[in-house]
Amino acid sequence: MTTRIIACVVVAASASFAPADDAEIKKAVKLLADNVATIKGDFEALLNLSHPKVVEQLGGRKKAITAMETILKEMKDDGIVIKSLTTGEPANPVRGDKELYVLVPTKMEMTTPEGTLTVAGYFLGISADSGKTWRFVDGAGGSAKIRKMFPDIPEKLVLPELEYKLKKD
Repeated sequence: MTTRIIACVVVAASASFAPADDAEIKKAVKLLADNVATIKGDFEALLNLSHPKVVEQLGGRKKAITAMETILKEMKDDGIVIKSLTTGEPANPVRGDKELYVLVPTKMEMTTPEGTLTVAGYFLGISADSGKTWRFVDGAGGSAKIRKMFPDIPEKLVLPELEYKLKKD
């Protein structure tokens, strides 16, 4: 169930920026990741910001919206509510053969019937145009799945595993 909850937040974002250096890249990526984290329930807007590979994997726009609506309804029916999704400071950009990558740590807190669940995860920022346009993918799918979807990610870029902590109320 937890993976399904996190999968609901599979997100991506894009915007036009022309960062000149790593500090500017990180600043631009942080702003975009913060924007992604604040989208709630507007699945059209979320998909407008999503990486095409993510939308494709979800079966296209209509199926993705239906799946997200279903997951949120099931969560609500199960007594699970997302309280917050916040982002941390982006890591330094890693340059691959064709793309630029940035990890942005995330923290999601949810109330569940068992207590408060905290999930430490990440967004993976990907730019195919040297940082002018960014797209983000939620790390909820796990590093193996993300590397399969994006095989050009450099090996030196370590994709962290999600960490789950349940605090019983």
